[in-house]
Amino acid sequence: MATQRDLFKFGFFLWAGLWSFTSHGQSTASTELHIYRPKKLLCSALQASVLINDSVEVRLKNREHQVILLPAGPCRLTTGKNILSLTLESGRPAFVRVGYDFNFLFGKLEAVEVTKNFAIAEID
Repeated sequence: MATQRDLFKFGFFLWAGLWSFTSHGQSTASTELHIYRPKKLLCSALQASVLINDSVEVRLKNREHQVILLPAGPCRLTTGKNILSLTLESGRPAFVRVGYDFNFLFGKLEAVEVTKNFAIAEID
């Protein structure tokens, strides 16, 4: 019985130590990345797939908006064959518009960095 109590105390102190380290340790600078897809009639049934830093995949439906918290620094967005490189600054949100660009009959997915005012007007 005493060993179970000791194990419980040890587990609690281990958890408390890890919690305090993660919540009160060195803070990493982060920023918000707003990725949105405006409402369009063409390709509205297709989902746009965006790969962030070759690790996180975001799928956007027509007129969808997602906010992702990322560390500040270089960021790479990949949509099919197109690559958009951004430098995220701490505390300053970045806005990326994802949509299809049509050449005659064929459309390709592309991502473009836009200003905050432009993005807010298109999202609403």
